Amino acid sequence: RNRCYGKTKNGHSVILRLHFGNIRVLFGGDLNIPAEKFLLTHYTGLNRFPRKHTTAYVDMVEQANDWFGADVMKVCHHGSEKVTDAFMAAVNPAAFVISSGDEEGHVHPRPDLLGRLGRFGRGKAPVLLSTELQRSTREREDQKLVGKLLDTIENLDEVPGDTEKKDIQAKIRELAKTNVDVYGSIYLKTDGERLIAAFKIESGSDIKKWFYFEYSIDSDGVLTLI
Repeated sequence: RNRCYGKTKNGHSVILRLHFGNIRVLFGGDLNIPAEKFLLTHYTGLNRFPRKHTTAYVDMVEQANDWFGADVMKVCHHGSEKVTDAFMAAVNPAAFVISSGDEEGHVHPRPDLLGRLGRFGRGKAPVLLSTELQRSTREREDQKLVGKLLDTIENLDEVPGDTEKKDIQAKIRELAKTNVDVYGSIYLKTDGERLIAAFKIESGSDIKKWFYFEYSIDSDGVLTLI
């Protein structure tokens, strides 16, 4: 019962298409297969979801593009495979952004989804940006401080004194400080005519800190990778 409720709740996600100048970004929420089928048929005036590869199916996807077509898509449900080819084809973005955590048991993004995104994205090489794939946990480890702390613990008496306790506590607090540089975060910037999708490089170079894709809108309103 709880499993069914979760699926229903996900399917009731609010989705949003943001327009900024000529750039459109679709935020897909946690949509799943039933929700996508409902949206596709509802917004194209169909009573039922057509069989794949039929004329009705092709027409539905084409009409749905007016409602859901976007240049960038924040992929539904953190990269779950429980999505339809028809919805991805209707959105047909030039870039996909997948946001997923690390310590979770759902294997997001799903490897079998990534290939499908490539098939239904715009152009010969649509860009897939994933926080999980672009991510690292720390900018650096403080190995010296870790070594000092281990040595201190190794040389402790059975009952450490107050000074030793405070020293250990101070070192632990130092290690607990956030030193995570935001690797993995996907950055989108646009002025309405151009679009940059970027993430930080992990090399630590003082010269080259970012990897990015730059797009522009041509005279026909088509987003093109520069």
